[in-house]
Amino acid sequence: MEPLKVEKFTTADRGNGLRAVAPLRPGELLFRSDPLAYTVSKGSRGVVCDHCLLGKEAWRVIGLSPEPENI
Repeated sequence: MEPLKVEKFTTADRGNGLRAVAPLRPGELLFRSDPLAYTVSKGSRGVVCDHCLLGKEAWRVIGLSPEPENI
């Protein structure tokens, strides 16, 4: 396994972040993590599915259902 090319840092005015500690290639995957939690914002309620976050049009395109129940 390659050593990480990023490190976590904290600043008083901007909070937490990640920064490169080694040269990077365009398109290189730097970090991957499963989400701990998510929520649909008020502006997206009724627009995206609460479970998969896909929009109504995406559901139609992939042929899952005319409209998911949880939109």
